Amino acid sequence: MGRWSLADGREVEVVGLFVDALHEVTGKSFSGIGHDSVIGDLGVDSLSLMQIVGILEDQVGVTLADEEIARIRTVGDIERLIAAKRTIRQ
Repeated sequence: MGRWSLADGREVEVVGLFVDALHEVTGKSFSGIGHDSVIGDLGVDSLSLMQIVGILEDQVGVTLADEEIARIRTVGDIERLIAAKRTIRQ
């Protein structure tokens, strides 16, 4: 579950994709982020989380409901939600 295939055929690490989106939204560099990293501990508010999720949705071709996004607490939560959506679409 730690890797995703993108529409262009690239294989990417989930955490790396999240860190890239996090940097794009916040303009800050982060290290040491893993599946268990708590989003709130990274200084991400709900608006920034919506932006990050939007970037990830565009990259992997899924859409998460606002209710699902509201339940996200960790990077692993994002991974599980998107993985479940990708499974349903296949």
